[in-house]
Amino acid sequence: MRTTIRTALAAFCFLSGLLLSGCDKSDTAPVQPSERLWTVSGKAYLAGSTDPIPGVVVKCAGLSTESGGDGSYEIRDVPGGTQALTAEKSGCDNYSRSIEVTSDTKHHIYLGFKSTNLSGRVTNAIDGPIKGAKVVMGSLVHYTDISGRYEFIGAPRGTDSLSILHSRYMEFKTAISLTAGEMEFDVILKRDSVFQVRVDASRYVDQAFPSQSWPRFPNYQFLYLRANGYDSAGVYRDGIERNILARFSFPAFMADERVSLLEADLQMCIAGPQLPFGIKTYAIIWIWSFTVTYNTQPSLGPLLFSGSIGDSSAAKFWTVLGTDGVKMLLAEYRAKGEIHGIEIKGGRVDPVAIYSSITTQNQSKITFKVRF
Repeated sequence: MRTTIRTALAAFCFLSGLLLSGCDKSDTAPVQPSERLWTVSGKAYLAGSTDPIPGVVVKCAGLSTESGGDGSYEIRDVPGGTQALTAEKSGCDNYSRSIEVTSDTKHHIYLGFKSTNLSGRVTNAIDGPIKGAKVVMGSLVHYTDISGRYEFIGAPRGTDSLSILHSRYMEFKTAISLTAGEMEFDVILKRDSVFQVRVDASRYVDQAFPSQSWPRFPNYQFLYLRANGYDSAGVYRDGIERNILARFSFPAFMADERVSLLEADLQMCIAGPQLPFGIKTYAIIWIWSFTVTYNTQPSLGPLLFSGSIGDSSAAKFWTVLGTDGVKMLLAEYRAKGEIHGIEIKGGRVDPVAIYSSITTQNQSKITFKVRF
């Protein structure tokens, strides 16, 4: 009997132990946070605003997603605990935060655009700084100050168009790539300018009076052009040649190689109707004085112009030197700091009167069109 009772008690204790042990494991053991999975969600915004940003790649705990059109994102099955959340989008600063995930978590992301501080100066080769130039980059606008300087603070990075406008200058336009935090971009604007200068001096020399300085009067009105040839009776006449010498000065700024001569035209006015006749204009290779004579006229350089002038007009300006010839003289001026002038040959047997450089009307003139 005692043995049976002991055996029953032992069995009861064993079963009781098993039951107690099972209850402890299922009802009282704590669950570790890392063993639970949660959802992290929110929206991506432009920093400092409520503007949503689509296409942002959001990563957390090795999982990733992309924000939708309204900026919203959602990442499921994120383990609990401290997790790193990152966000990236081209053209924006990278985003990184540590978040505590202990339940489904809302976390909004604010991304700042990568930006550049762009500045520079707007100038002209001759005029110097340009004030009031309108500088446009995308939707940004700035006007240059008195020193020609402009500045854009916090411009979005990337490639954009840059244009500069001013009423006196040619428009400048280019594509610019903003890739660094600080950038300098200087611009030189160009402009076209048309202006006239007077012929400084003009004389003529006469083969019939080879040692005489002409004109003989201080306030002469006309220069005379004449050429050996056949008269109206068909008789050849020579020894009557008259040539015109003239000199002008280039403005000092045209010595600058950055100034481009686009067009030039030296004109003289014929004082009355003339049948058309041919002329040739040559460079002079040394300085001549006001007392020059036919015998002492300077040596000639290259031919600068050849053409025909004259018609039935009472008084009309005609080109005696064009762009190509003036460019040759400009090259001489830039090399030597001066030009020696020109000599015009041609005409008819009968003298052709041309207004001089000191007359009160129809003075010889030269027109320049330049770009700088």
